[in-house]
Amino acid sequence: MSIFKDWMARTGLTPKTVQEHFGVSHNVTWELGKDDAKLDLRTRLAMSAVAAGLMPWAPENAHEAEAVRPVVEAIRKALAPPDDDPRYGDTSLERSGS
Repeated sequence: MSIFKDWMARTGLTPKTVQEHFGVSHNVTWELGKDDAKLDLRTRLAMSAVAAGLMPWAPENAHEAEAVRPVVEAIRKALAPPDDDPRYGDTSLERSGS
């Protein structure tokens, strides 16, 4: 199953609702659903935001994303593999300006 189809299944979205959420055509959802589709960072970030139930970014709802970040970081820390486990390689997420 493709990453995109897996995401749709986990979020309960259909190709039609994805088209409405993202404002994309049927052809775009069909291409993203291919097993060999290469999903760019922007698409994967948008998928994460939709899965998390976040609103589109705007100054008036910035507090929502700011409130979610510490929760996500705590979950990542709790679920992180041990640093010395070679099976996982580099699991860090570099952020500029941090």
